[in-house]
Amino acid sequence: MKNYRIKQISPNEYGIIRRLDRDAFEYNERDSDGDFHEIFADNIRRSPYYIPELDLIAVTDEGYYLGHAIFSKLPMGDNGEHIIWLHSLAVKHGENDNHTEKSYKYQRKGIGTALVTRGLEIATSLGYTGCMTCGHPDVYRKKMGFLDYRKLGISKDESVDDPDAAVHAIELIPGGFDKTSKLLSYTYYDFSLNEQGINPEKLKEALNKMLAVKTTRVDCQAKQLHGGTLGNVRLIAGTAVTSDGTKIPYKLVLKIQKKWERYGDPDSWRREYDLYASTFGDLFTSSLRWPQCYHAEISGDEWQIWMEYIEGVSGTDLTGEMYERAAEELGRFQGRLYAEHPEILKNLTNLSDADAMKRFYQHYRSWKKVYGYIRSGYCEIPKHLCEMIIGADENADETWSLVEKLPVVFCHRDFWVTNIFFTDGNIVLIDWDTSGWGYLGEDIISLIADEADVDHMVEYYHKCVPAYRKGFSEYVDITPIVDFYIRERIILHFGYRLVEWYLNAESDEEKTLQINTLQKIYEMRGK
Repeated sequence: MKNYRIKQISPNEYGIIRRLDRDAFEYNERDSDGDFHEIFADNIRRSPYYIPELDLIAVTDEGYYLGHAIFSKLPMGDNGEHIIWLHSLAVKHGENDNHTEKSYKYQRKGIGTALVTRGLEIATSLGYTGCMTCGHPDVYRKKMGFLDYRKLGISKDESVDDPDAAVHAIELIPGGFDKTSKLLSYTYYDFSLNEQGINPEKLKEALNKMLAVKTTRVDCQAKQLHGGTLGNVRLIAGTAVTSDGTKIPYKLVLKIQKKWERYGDPDSWRREYDLYASTFGDLFTSSLRWPQCYHAEISGDEWQIWMEYIEGVSGTDLTGEMYERAAEELGRFQGRLYAEHPEILKNLTNLSDADAMKRFYQHYRSWKKVYGYIRSGYCEIPKHLCEMIIGADENADETWSLVEKLPVVFCHRDFWVTNIFFTDGNIVLIDWDTSGWGYLGEDIISLIADEADVDHMVEYYHKCVPAYRKGFSEYVDITPIVDFYIRERIILHFGYRLVEWYLNAESDEEKTLQINTLQKIYEMRGK
């Protein structure tokens, strides 16, 4: 292929190149880690050794992206003044590529060689005198002229593992490595860890526990997952090298939380740390558990937890059967704790109290903006939905008095679809910062109504409540309790909230979603 040019990447092209890098490595013959390479270049760009002129892409005149190569400075006793390292070389993966038949649409067409060749030309013009890289010898030695690094008098320290003779070097001028120490070390990679706020020793400590072996060297890339208020949650992926030279790919999560004060629950910012630091995890079973913790520490107003990365079905991908199973397992978990009164729970002091939901309702009700809107003459929400919220509001005292007669159980308090993962037939539940005491059925309210599957809300309401009752009843006879007041609490907990979301909606589509959610809650009555 010749209908392309090689140029320096622009920031507005980072996104599409991330996907190209990911696909190129995820579908190659060696089954490399696409997640790692998707964010690899971003971390290089944040490093002190990044060379913008050597972040190159191959793109057609029509704007079709074909490949990517990124180099950086390689310190060899010279602060990176003379030698560069080719970090990543990716050529676009074709949908019909076939490794068995060696049939490729873009790869093995000279694009990768062209990228490296152009990179070395630019590096020479910038004053660099040599280049090194790691990869398949057939690619770099036979096609691009690299040599076994040892032939140029270069040695390596213990941080470099090279069992497959996959480390290569090339001089850009005669004697290109003479002004260096000629010692290759990967320890300079630690800048990527520190640059991202990741402590290499803490990462190794977490990996030693996770992998049950001692690691001598690790590399990593960080990918943002999500984070709550003042929270930072990242996927950390890479390769760990053990003392015997074994390379092990890994993925784990680093969650960092800074202090903040939640309304009515000021210590919730550190609750998840406190739970992980206790023996609370002993209460779980394989059917319902939380992610395993590999390292946890707190310092002043910030904590961090290194934990298991969960891959599974979650969010809007949950099926009706999964909703029902989640409700039943939740009931079983809460019923067992209620019946057994484990000593662990008695010793936990940082838990939310049973009146948290009631305070939440009162807080929203006090907002004149939402309270007054549904009672105004200019309200555009259908009248019967406003009357539903107002009616629940007028009967709130009676409802809460009935709810307060229900058993008080240990609640997750954020039991909604994004925090529920189905993996290997079991449930893993994340984000425990709001957990504490609540009245029977409280978590089912979130499962059914908190940004859930609107089209199936009524169906899931009629499936999940009985499933929850069934699980709880395995440990406690709750036959006398005829009503959990789920629908009433859904209206109290989400009614004003949905009105607020409606008023703050930035599109008609968002407004319609809130109206449809209220309508489904309305339809739960009398069935």
